[in-house]
Amino acid sequence: MKNYRIVYPLIDMSCYETPKEDGYLTDAKIQEALDEMGSLGGGTVALARGVYYISKTLRIPKNVTLCGTAENTTQIYQHDANGKEWNLIECEDGATVRDLRINIMGTHKAVIDGKSGLTVERVSILATPYFKWLTVPAENMDGAIIINAVGDKITVRDTEMLGIGRGIVINNGKDINVDSVCVYTSGKGVYLHNCERASVTLCTLRGKTQKANDGEVFGVSPTADCSAVIDCCKDVYMSELGIHDIRINPSAISVTDSENVEINNLLAEIVEYAVVAKNSKNVKICGVDAVRCKGVDADGATVEDVRVLVNY
Repeated sequence: MKNYRIVYPLIDMSCYETPKEDGYLTDAKIQEALDEMGSLGGGTVALARGVYYISKTLRIPKNVTLCGTAENTTQIYQHDANGKEWNLIECEDGATVRDLRINIMGTHKAVIDGKSGLTVERVSILATPYFKWLTVPAENMDGAIIINAVGDKITVRDTEMLGIGRGIVINNGKDINVDSVCVYTSGKGVYLHNCERASVTLCTLRGKTQKANDGEVFGVSPTADCSAVIDCCKDVYMSELGIHDIRINPSAISVTDSENVEINNLLAEIVEYAVVAKNSKNVKICGVDAVRCKGVDADGATVEDVRVLVNY
């Protein structure tokens, strides 16, 4: 197939140590294949099973797919950020990232930074520097982003992410689809700003986890946010969501300055309010289980079937 390239790792899956020699780095090898597909107007770069160490931003050209193998047996590691913040993967219009496991070993701006037509599917992202569970001051929580996109027709599905900063941030777009995603971050889990025709379904957002057997708390932050924010949006549908342990935001879902927002089947646990809607028109909320939190604070909204449960 002309528009298809396979790239092989320089080490096998048995090596998980940080490489000591530049010969282990595969940035140039992958980028060469991506650029070749871009020059052909589109195509696929497939990374074979293995570990790939990256020390520079990978840039995916327009209409090019970067993919791995099934079951996350293709892993990309950020090798060395040298204390600098940079995007791990930058995508042009119509780019796709799928079937990868991505591990961030240092600081970052965005793990995946995309434009219109971005598709991210079946990707597992661990963006906790040095693989430690860290406590992060609240003021630093929104400094990094795991998936950042601006534009229309953005799709994120069947993806899980854990890390410091915000989870999914989408600005100024139409026809947005976030489906079957698990987000476990210190900052906001899903943040939509100035978007139209957006769907967020079958997602789990979680802040601080429960204690381990020895009493130690595991999680990115004991004051994690990981809430969903709908700001200045129109025609948003949200359904089948579980949002847990939101410690610093007053609500699991916040709707502000938006229009035509429908929220169905929400489980909100350990947060002040399940849903807060302000300065918004035509907000419909139906089917909310508020566990160890208050129900809904939404002036003028249509609210049905809200159950406030003190004990779970």
